[in-house]
Parts: sequence; structure tokens; C-alpha cells
Amino acid sequence: ISTQQQGISTQQQGISTQQQGISTQQQGISTQQQNISTQQQNISTQQQGISTQQQNTSTQQQNISIQQQNISTFLVDKQNYDTSKKIYPTIQQAIDNASTYAVVHVSPGTYNEPIQISHPITLIGDNCNSIITQTDDSVVTIDSDDVVFMNFSIIGGDDGIVINDGKNNKIEKNVICRCQFYGIRSTESNGLLLNRNKISECPNGINLMDGKYITITENEITMSDDMGIFLQQCNGSRIYGNNIDNAHYGITLSKSNGNTIVNNVLDRGNTLLVIDSDSCDNQIAGNDISNAQYGIYIGDSSHRNVLGNNNTISEITQCQLECSLVVPGCGNNTIPSSIRRC
Repeated sequence: ISTQQQGISTQQQGISTQQQGISTQQQGISTQQQNISTQQQNISTQQQGISTQQQNTSTQQQNISIQQQNISTFLVDKQNYDTSKKIYPTIQQAIDNASTYAVVHVSPGTYNEPIQISHPITLIGDNCNSIITQTDDSVVTIDSDDVVFMNFSIIGGDDGIVINDGKNNKIEKNVICRCQFYGIRSTESNGLLLNRNKISECPNGINLMDGKYITITENEITMSDDMGIFLQQCNGSRIYGNNIDNAHYGITLSKSNGNTIVNNVLDRGNTLLVIDSDSCDNQIAGNDISNAQYGIYIGDSSHRNVLGNNNTISEITQCQLECSLVVPGCGNNTIPSSIRRC
């Protein structure tokens, strides 16, 4: 009887353990159901988020469409102007009357007037047959973001084009000549594009200060007594595909970091590529440098610059590479052994 009672007690304990297991399983099922409910809520929230994004995208597209419909077009024609039809005799009158992001087409002719642009606008000349001249001061001054200026000829003036503290401006396909100081000068520009401009007989071709993410591409600069392209305190910019002929200094970086100088042709001058004064982390590759006293100069405190193997340096009378005498000189820069140093 005692043995039977012990067996019954053991069975009861087993039943109790099974009941506890069933209770644990039920709790697990309840937890799973709660997790499924939470996942369903998360999916619902994500779907609502996607729906909101789609609505926002649709709204943005509608806004862009409305902006495109609202873009006004103006014309400058010295001979056949009619202001009631948005046709003006001078470029400045058209700019002053044009709405934000308007497009102004300028007919062929010579316009002897300084140009001041203070709001986003697009100005388009007639294949450089629209000529703007000025004897002193700047010929064109841009004090705005989002300006497009293209297809003009600019003659004379202290500076051809001056850009002050602007974002995302585009200067393209212009001919600039015989200015007294700078072909194109810019301060504190962000995202500036200088593309396929021709600059000649200006002491300095392109001069940029305190800028970021500037693109300088496929410009032709000839007969500059001093600087072809000069960047001071400009970071993250790209200089590629430019042709600079007969400039004392071809391309110069001063206190400028993280720039890329690629596939430029630099011909005739004193020193054709200058990495000067605290300019670091610049990439120089694929450039054709020829007919100068010095090919490349690396100045004081300029570190971690990389000169690729594919730069071509020829017809140099002094040396292909000169470094500052201040320690570390050429140290801490990557320089191929094929480049002959002073």
C-alpha cells in the first residue's frame, strides 16, 4: 500500500509538472500573439509612412510642374523693344523686371553696360554674339544663388565676371577677354560650375577664394601674366579637362584641401602646377605639363598629396618637381620615382 501511495504521489507530481508545462506553453503562445500584433502594428505604421512619402513625392512633383509653368521668358533687343511684351532695350532692365527663375534671352549686339544680378535667373546670349563691354569696374556681378549665365562675350572691365557668396551658380560657354585683373573671380561660392569658358589676355584667368565643391572643367585660358587657375581656401573641388597656355603659374592651390586635379593640359609658363601653403589631401593625375622652368612645386606644410604615375612632364628647363626647403619638404606626399626632383 505504501508503495502504491508513493506511485500515486509521483503520478500527481508528473500531472502537476505537465500542467505547469501547459501553462508555460500558453504563456508562450500569448507572447507570440502579442509579438504578431506588434508586428502587424509596425507593418501598418510602415504602410502609413510609405503612403505619406508617396503623397509628399506627388506634392513635390506638382510643385515642380507649377514652377515650370510659372517660368517667365524675357527678351533683350536694342532695336525692336516693347516693354509691354517683355522685350527690353538693355540687359539690366530685363533683369530688374524679370521674376525669380525667369529666363532672359539676349539678342546679338554690343551692350555697353555693367550687369548686376541679385536674384535667381537664367541669362542666355546668342552664341557669344551678345557682347557686354565696360571700361572699368566689373562687367558682370552676381550676388545670388541659382544663376545661369551663358553664351556671352565679355570685353574689358576690371574683372569679367564676379560671383559673391552664391550657391549653385553656373557660368558656361562665355568668351572673356582683355580685363584688367581677373577673368572670373569668386568669393565664398558653394557648388559653383565653371564650364567651357574661354579666357584670354587677363592677368588672372580664374581666381576663387573660400569656396566648396566647385567644378572647373574644359575651360581654355591663354596669355595670363600671373595665374591661370588659383584656389585659396577652397575644398572638395574638381579641376579637370582645362587647357591653360602661357600663364606664369598654371594651376595653384593655396590652403586648399581634398581637391582633384585631373587631365589638364598646362603649357608654357614658369611653374605650371603649384601645391602651396598648407594644401593637403589633393589628388593629381593624368595632367600634361610641358614647356616651363618648373613642372610642379610643393610648398610648406602640404601633406598627403598624391601625384599619380600618369602625369606627363616634359620640356622642363630646371626640374620636374621642386619642394619647399622647409621640413618636411616633399615628405608625407606620394610622389612617383619617375618624377625628377631638384
